[in-house]
Amino acid sequence: MKTNRKEQILEIIEFEINPILKEHGGQIAFKSLANEILTVEMKGQCAYCASAGFTLESIIKPVITRKVKTLKDVRLDDSTDSDMIDFALKILKK
Repeated sequence: MKTNRKEQILEIIEFEINPILKEHGGQIAFKSLANEILTVEMKGQCAYCASAGFTLESIIKPVITRKVKTLKDVRLDDSTDSDMIDFALKILKK
């Protein structure tokens, strides 16, 4: 396992979490790590799934915190993607 925490987290996401989420058409991406709080972004089908919070609590958070003991929390980035805003604006202008 990598010694750098970010590399360690990226490896966990790539090899342990994303294979599970890809079965449902989704994945997560590392967003930030600050003050021992990891923020991840849901991608693909997971980004719009009503069960995203459940997925965070039942899969993502337990897997990562079990391996990275120093983390205080794992949170979802719930900001709106700029591409999505541009797309919505184009629709509204029609």
